[in-house]
Amino acid sequence: MSDRPVEFGITNRARQYGYVIWPKQSDSELRELLAERERIDVILNGQSLGERRVDWKYRRISVGPTATRSLGEDQSRYTLELDAGKLSVSTA
Repeated sequence: MSDRPVEFGITNRARQYGYVIWPKQSDSELRELLAERERIDVILNGQSLGERRVDWKYRRISVGPTATRSLGEDQSRYTLELDAGKLSVSTA
């Protein structure tokens, strides 16, 4: 399992529809980080969102449009880390 954070850009589609969507080139890193789990507890910028489904087919995790639409325009990158069995998602 990877201890290294995975970082990628926030797309307009991800922001509009409420997803953490990763690019195809980051797929192997995410599979290693999440150990191909189907569900995981998600924390977005310090706020617990509860257990969320990992959609491997479309390379995304739903965090809700309320959470992503409230992100500032200056926040353009997601950083994902595994912290005590929970997925910590921070934006920068």
